[in-house]
Amino acid sequence: MVLVVNSEFRVLLQALLDVVGLKKDWTFKSENVPQQEGTIDCGVFTLQNMKFSMLGEQLPQWTQEDMQRIRFTMILELSEQAIRWK
Repeated sequence: MVLVVNSEFRVLLQALLDVVGLKKDWTFKSENVPQQEGTIDCGVFTLQNMKFSMLGEQLPQWTQEDMQRIRFTMILELSEQAIRWK
């Protein structure tokens, strides 16, 4: 499994995996990962980054201005039980 994370999160995640004794075959790939500017959108950014990483797609460079549209897309995905990415 390839996780796309920024370097700070990579260090934190690796330390957590070491503490709990999980020795999975992880590959960390650092990229310019979109990050929130405020204090309430971390879940949206995290879920979208995970979705695109799991689909093997390049991460779009979202900004705070995209959050309303992304939240609406997430609502549609949940209600339709389908992933939209293109």
